[in-house]
Amino acid sequence: MNVIESLPNNHYQSMIDEKMQSDVTYWINKFHQLWSRSDQLFSLLRSPDDYYKQPIKLRLPLLFYLGHLPCFSWVQFRHLNGINDIIDNTYDGLFVRGVDPDVQTGVVEHNHSSRFSTDIKDEENYWRSFTVQSVIEYKQKVREQILRILKNGNLDLNNLDTLNMLNVATEHEMLHQETLMYLFVQLPIESLRMDIIIEIDLRQTSVVSSLPENRWVTLPGGQTSLGKPYNDQPLTFSFGWDNEFPRESCYVSSFQIQSHPVRNGDFLQFILDDGYSTSDWWDESVFEWIKTSDIHHPMTWTRKDNSYRVNFVLQRDIPLEFVLDHPVLLSQVEAKAYCRWMSKKTEETIELPTESEWIYAMWDWSECIRDRLLSSDCNVNFRHLHTIPVKSTTNNELQWQGSAFEWTSSVFRPFSGYRGALPTYLEYSADFFDNRHFVLLGGSYVTDSTLIRRSFRNWYQDTYQYVFATFRCVKHISHTDDPLTES
Repeated sequence: MNVIESLPNNHYQSMIDEKMQSDVTYWINKFHQLWSRSDQLFSLLRSPDDYYKQPIKLRLPLLFYLGHLPCFSWVQFRHLNGINDIIDNTYDGLFVRGVDPDVQTGVVEHNHSSRFSTDIKDEENYWRSFTVQSVIEYKQKVREQILRILKNGNLDLNNLDTLNMLNVATEHEMLHQETLMYLFVQLPIESLRMDIIIEIDLRQTSVVSSLPENRWVTLPGGQTSLGKPYNDQPLTFSFGWDNEFPRESCYVSSFQIQSHPVRNGDFLQFILDDGYSTSDWWDESVFEWIKTSDIHHPMTWTRKDNSYRVNFVLQRDIPLEFVLDHPVLLSQVEAKAYCRWMSKKTEETIELPTESEWIYAMWDWSECIRDRLLSSDCNVNFRHLHTIPVKSTTNNELQWQGSAFEWTSSVFRPFSGYRGALPTYLEYSADFFDNRHFVLLGGSYVTDSTLIRRSFRNWYQDTYQYVFATFRCVKHISHTDDPLTES
């Protein structure tokens, strides 16, 4: 007879009730923590007028995100049996889903819930028909309803659909907290309050005079895998977005990978060698877009008084010499151009790693991500609102510290055996299996550590310049990224 069977029925029920209450408390606390962070981030905006700004014309104005975070969570809860409440007839529909237009054309090719225009003035005039206060009140009503549902004790927290719904709601908010930050970088500094979050002034750090070598680490290659297996057992439940499943076996040939990401100082050499005006480093259509868009450096850089400066969320116009050893933030096409330039200089084949190579190197061959997540100086979870210097070593070790996602060369695609979308978010991945979005891995300085797991995949268009993303290079004669039959 096991211990549970030997207990009186009322005691057994008491144990179940205690566990359920503990689970409920966990989710209530998790929502409170996320909401507190979101409120703090929005509090950085100086005035109601700033909510109507559209700092990136490929994204909706900031007011949309104020309403989108609660609206999306409420959409998730409305999938529960018996939950059909309407919070607001207009806002429940308006704020459901944002946009991801083609970077080069501005055309949106997927369904979205609100109007969208790349004409910033026209867009602002439309959104001013909704007051900031009314959206804040909508947010509060949604939160009250969510807490009421969590507290009433009717949720089955052993049900996989319920657990998926709760995780979708919370991780979605984490993802958009990061979106807010790269939007804020594009705001004029006058739109942001400087007394909410206090940081060390990067101008008070040392000027970087030289950069240590970015060493090449040789990896033997071998069998690895992407994603994780489907698991329908509540006791071993492990949440993942639909594109994280199932596990796909693959083989990686031997290759060399840089010990740490490419730094601002490294990328500066590419710029000084006319990198943005030399067509050899770019695909033809991309080079035409670079010229037409008048792009001469990464989006967070500016050129002022004949020198380069870098912008972060709350720190602007930082002279490049103070952050030469920070990872460079840029689009995938800029990273690829650098690789081609390096290939010409070194007469070697230098590329971006594939998704399987990056996973094999950073999670299987090395413990660098796991170790860094346990350290006190890991630059994730909003520890800083800027990158930090790359740590270099004299030995053949891979380095990772957060600060930025890392680009791969792999197209965002479903793994072999993919079963389809999660039932409460059908559009999450499917709309972007379009051969135009590419996989990024790791995490940035404003990524919640919950998301930094082996299977988590981020994705953006290769020409999207705003995401906090860097890269490291690989060398190989030939490589494969083919799925293998699972034994």
